[in-house]
Amino acid sequence: DANESNYYLMQGNVYVESKQYSLAVKALTKSITLDPLNIDAYYARAAVYALTKDVQKMCVDLQQLKNMQQAKGTDLWNKFCQDKKNQK
Repeated sequence: DANESNYYLMQGNVYVESKQYSLAVKALTKSITLDPLNIDAYYARAAVYALTKDVQKMCVDLQQLKNMQQAKGTDLWNKFCQDKKNQK
């Protein structure tokens, strides 16, 4: 349900503002689970992963955005993740 997904997105953003990153990830993941096409939730969760230096998980979310043909997500993936996949 998109409304419930957006509720968790907003909750996640509140957690980010108060630097409660693990709670933010949980809320944003719930948002994505409820609406797998919630682009804003992917961007927000990728940002949390960037803040917590979890590049691998950040790149997974940016890959999802790239797959959804999001220009900004694609640009970020190209900038931060493209070379990483070749190092595995």
